[in-house]
Amino acid sequence: MSYFVAKKPHGNQKVSDTTILYIYITAFLCEQGTFRRAIRRLKAEQFLPCSVSESTFCRRIQRLKADIERLSRLIVMYQRLTQELFIIDACPLPILKNVRVNRSARIKTVHWGYSASFRQYFFGYKLHAIVDARNKLIVQYEFSEGNIHDISALAEFNFELPPASRLLADKAYDSAKHEKQLQDQKIQLDPIRKSPKWQQMTYAEGEAHTQKIRTRRKIEAVFSV
Repeated sequence: MSYFVAKKPHGNQKVSDTTILYIYITAFLCEQGTFRRAIRRLKAEQFLPCSVSESTFCRRIQRLKADIERLSRLIVMYQRLTQELFIIDACPLPILKNVRVNRSARIKTVHWGYSASFRQYFFGYKLHAIVDARNKLIVQYEFSEGNIHDISALAEFNFELPPASRLLADKAYDSAKHEKQLQDQKIQLDPIRKSPKWQQMTYAEGEAHTQKIRTRRKIEAVFSV
């Protein structure tokens, strides 16, 4: 490949700018922006022409700041043209433990909330985020008080998503009103609905339902990071 550089006579290796950009693109698209994992991954797959340390990468990436900004804009434009599946969900952001709430001076400005996934109350705020399903990157986000319902926070988004996008959500976003509003913007809101108890799913419907649940879990991995 063009970025392979021969060793110097004394044994040291020169790292080209293309190699640094290659690591950056791998981290951006495959490793959620973590360059350390990108370097380890490329080393394991023997895709690097020479050894690159973390200190070398951090030092060289500062010199390529202008190229990185242009490259980032191109990647984002490409994702907006190619991505069609996005996921929306909320994550609790507690600011205090429950036992310390009565001793806090912030009790007048923050409200109690309930986390259905953890099945417990919390005291703080909520992060509402939209993540693209392929690269697990947050594309839009909003903050709200802890007692705001997820469907109410949906109205705060401006939805700068490409046309014909599908927005996967859990059952908390099941709203015919908001579904109709997003259809006017050519965005399909697809909440995960459970079939009635008296109606049994077919095999194909069950497989599609399971695939939706597995795909929606990607946003929980982003919140964990």
